Amino acid sequence: MAASRVRSIPLMTALSFAVVTFWVVGLSAAEPVVSEARVNAPAKPWHLSVGVSNIVGSGTFITDPYIRQSSDFIGQSWSVAAGYDFEAFGRALTLGSSWSFDYEFTTPNGAMGRRFSPHNIRLAVSEAETYREPLTDVVLSTALRLTLPASYESRGATDLYFSMGVGGALERSFGPMALMWSVGLTKYVQGSKIQRSYGIVRCDGLVGRTPVDAESFSPQSCAAVQGLQPEGFPNTSALVSNRVSVVWNVTESVNASYSLGLNQYFKYGMPSDDVFTGTNARGGMRRLDYFWPTFDVSLGLNELVDSLLVLPFELSLSAGISATHPTRSADDRSIIWPFFTQSFGSSRAAHGYGSVYVDLSGTW
Repeated sequence: MAASRVRSIPLMTALSFAVVTFWVVGLSAAEPVVSEARVNAPAKPWHLSVGVSNIVGSGTFITDPYIRQSSDFIGQSWSVAAGYDFEAFGRALTLGSSWSFDYEFTTPNGAMGRRFSPHNIRLAVSEAETYREPLTDVVLSTALRLTLPASYESRGATDLYFSMGVGGALERSFGPMALMWSVGLTKYVQGSKIQRSYGIVRCDGLVGRTPVDAESFSPQSCAAVQGLQPEGFPNTSALVSNRVSVVWNVTESVNASYSLGLNQYFKYGMPSDDVFTGTNARGGMRRLDYFWPTFDVSLGLNELVDSLLVLPFELSLSAGISATHPTRSADDRSIIWPFFTQSFGSSRAAHGYGSVYVDLSGTW
């Protein structure tokens, strides 16, 4: 699943058809099938990738026209990435970078309201095998990550300076099966604890952007405060992520995998309650928990095309279903279990929790 599809919460529901996606693929429990041409090719320390995905949001298929116009999405997601393998202090490391952007063909109805939406720039230094436990053959991999603001949201609403993260994974193979547990910690460094938005903050002594009449909305009555102003929604201070994955190598060319992630977002303390505070809102430091289940089936295509031509890269086709949603309902009375029906059904299709995708990817 292409990294560009991962979005800030709430996740945009997408039915993705990747026309061609070339991206850097890190080591995982399921290694791709390597063709003879790939084995005989000279080793190179660098990696390059370019990707494009065509995306149709699930809200586009909602029959109710009122709901559809506020939740539909048709667009493309483009990505570019680079990596370099090197040695330092006797360790085999990889330096990677990636950037992506979306372009929406439908009328933008998201928070940013723009057709062109760049994503943040991501840098990472990773080690595929930091330690191998000799008795159990469990492999530990580690990574350090740095994110720089490039998206409209990071540069405007959240006022992100940068974020730094550290992560690790434990992996163990059992014949054709492999198990992996990964954990990560990300700290966000921002210029404000409260998100910002454009608009008039105070008109005729009233807080908000809805004056009581046209006269109070006049420039003479308003405080003439235009531009980015605190909106009242707290920024994320830190993120703790956990993910458990199981991979089955069905054949030499076919892999099936299922993973379940739990992302815990720690928000800054909210302002004091006022008359506009919802009944389910909570003050102080708040943690938001999100499930992230994914089922994926991938097929290596090199053996199918070797009779026609020898490709200098590995080509694979994958399809799957994924979702990102809160662990609890809006009224905090029930659990939203990480079953895909909870995202596509239960009147939640318009929330943008789930996605179905088809990817064609190449790695060289």
